[in-house]
This record gives sequence, C-alpha cells and structure tokens, in this order.
Amino acid sequence: MERDVRVVECACLENKCLKRTGGSNPPPSAKIFIYSKPTKTQQNTLALIGFILAFIISITGLVLSILAFCKSKKLEGEGRGLSLAGIVISAISLAVLLTLLLVIVILVQTELLY
Repeated sequence: MERDVRVVECACLENKCLKRTGGSNPPPSAKIFIYSKPTKTQQNTLALIGFILAFIISITGLVLSILAFCKSKKLEGEGRGLSLAGIVISAISLAVLLTLLLVIVILVQTELLY
C-alpha cells in the first residue's frame, strides 16, 4: 500500500522551504503558507557606538561602552562582548595616550625637547 505524500510550500521569514507531509493532496491551486510569529529581540546599539568610538575618541568610547555593558545585563547579554571589547580598547588607548603625554611633559620640563 502506497502512502500519500503531499508537498507543502511554506514561506518562513528567513527563507522559503518545501516540506513533505503525510496525508491527502490539497487541490493543485491551493498553497499553504505557514508563518511563524517574529521574535522581538532588542539590540544594544550603544555597545556598537561605544566600540567604534573606542578607536576615535577614547574617553567617549569608554563611557559609552561602560553604559552599554550595564545595559547588556537588562537585555540578557545582548551586546555584552562588544561593550567589553570597547572598554578594553578604550582603556588601553587612554593608558597609551596618558603615558605619551607624561613623557612629553617630562621632556619639556627637562628642556630636552625644547
């Protein structure tokens, strides 16, 4: 005994797929569309902005990355890695900048750079 198999066309949000299901065949002109309810995910755009500014304006990138890191706890970890990377890059940039500034001040005061 041969089992009836029908092909159901479904339009998912991501892509179109064909599913094989058992049962009787629908009329040839009928298409069955299955839609899933879209999940609403919040994105931490503050983390992205803080990460980008970590390379350009270190102090602003540090502040925004810290705010994004705190916000990521409320968003169940969304953007946590990006904000942590922004904090690290900003801190390293600020440390290098302050070290160079200190070296320049010392050289100017000892009149070696003048």
